[in-house]
Amino acid sequence: MNKKRNHCYLHGMRIDRTSYEETAQLTVSLAKKNKSAFICVAAVHVLYEAYSDPKYKKIVNSADIVTPDGMSLLIALKLLGVRGASRVAGAYLLPKICQAAQTEGVSVGFYGASQETINLLTQKIKADYPDLTIAYAYSPPYRALSEEEDQAVVNDIKSSKVQILFVGIGCPKQERWVASHRQQLNISMVSIGAAFDIVAGVKSHAPLLMQRFALEWLYRLFQEPRRLWKRYLISNLIFCKLLIAELFRFYLIEDYKD
Repeated sequence: MNKKRNHCYLHGMRIDRTSYEETAQLTVSLAKKNKSAFICVAAVHVLYEAYSDPKYKKIVNSADIVTPDGMSLLIALKLLGVRGASRVAGAYLLPKICQAAQTEGVSVGFYGASQETINLLTQKIKADYPDLTIAYAYSPPYRALSEEEDQAVVNDIKSSKVQILFVGIGCPKQERWVASHRQQLNISMVSIGAAFDIVAGVKSHAPLLMQRFALEWLYRLFQEPRRLWKRYLISNLIFCKLLIAELFRFYLIEDYKD
């Protein structure tokens, strides 16, 4: 059994040991190289989608780094022998990346959420990081874009010279969007989930006590019960099933390989 592990797998989906600082620096470093890069901020819902769709799992595993957004995936990392792991959640990672980007003179952009949220988000980021260049901000319609519309978006992103693009259009849509545009855009792309709403102040963070006990999902469920109850019921049950299966393999199979 490998004692020094930098990642684990749940049903074949990779989760990496990382930190806010390491992820932020990697994102900025890749952006400065004008290299197409993908940073995947993964919650339990990402794991559920990967469990349901092998093609989506392949997309997640193609990321340069997959961060554990949420205590559940962090607990999985630790139980599966990954020492020194820490949580890297989207709503806290976004400001960390913006801070590092400001220091290194790297521009950022935002793709997703409503126009109201985008406006509030950019105002907040400008106030907190006055020397940071926000080169691009766009709220796409809540429907599939036509080929012409999508190409116009790609052209706008290229002409903006943005170097780090935060993509917040929800899982699994955002990861698929990043995957379908990696060959067209030589920038760092971060699939960031609900971070736009939280950083903009449209939604609130769960209390720290709930975060520590892996109950952030419950806080969000209270906020949007009709939309989220089925997702959390199913995804949490699947997570428990996959973790138990992986723990069985990890502790009872001598030649365990992830």
